[in-house]
Amino acid sequence: MIIKSLALALAITLLFGITACAQSSGDVDAIQFSSLSEATDYGLKSEKANLLLRKEFKNKHYRLIENHEKFFALAVIDKSGNLYVWNRVTAYLSTPSYIMFSYNQGLDDEVNIIIGKTDKGTKKVKLDNKLDAVEQDVYNGYYMWFDVPKSNHAYNVEVVDTFCSNC
Repeated sequence: MIIKSLALALAITLLFGITACAQSSGDVDAIQFSSLSEATDYGLKSEKANLLLRKEFKNKHYRLIENHEKFFALAVIDKSGNLYVWNRVTAYLSTPSYIMFSYNQGLDDEVNIIIGKTDKGTKKVKLDNKLDAVEQDVYNGYYMWFDVPKSNHAYNVEVVDTFCSNC
C-alpha cells in the first residue's frame, strides 16, 4: 500500500514537472517587439505553430495556437509601453474537450479562461455546469471563454449548432 502511494505521488510530481517545463517562461529577458504582428509572427515561428484563433480581452491579446502534432495551447501577447512580448501560458493539450485555468493579467486582475476543442463541423457549443451556462462560437473546432465564473462544478459541453444539417 505504501509503495502504491509513493508511486502515485511520484507520478503526480513528474506530471507537474513535465507540465511546468512544457510551458514557456515569463522571463523578464523576453524578446520585445515594436508591433503586435511582429510579436505574433515571432511566437508562431518559435513555437513552430499555426494560429487558430485570436481574441482580445481586457487589453490583452490572446492567441490559440496549434503545433505540428495537432496539440493546442494558449499564448498571450503583453503590451508594455510601445513594446509587445509573446508568452505561452498553457502547456500543449491534445484532448478534444476543454481546460479551465486562471491567468493573472496583472496586479489583482486574475481572469478565469476556458479553451476547448471540438469537431471542426461545430459552429457553437453550450457550456453548462448547472450554475452557469453560456453559448460560445466555435472557430475551426476551437473556442475560448473569458471571465468564467468560479465554481467547483465541471462544465458539460454540448454542441448546439453545426455547419451541416446532417451531422
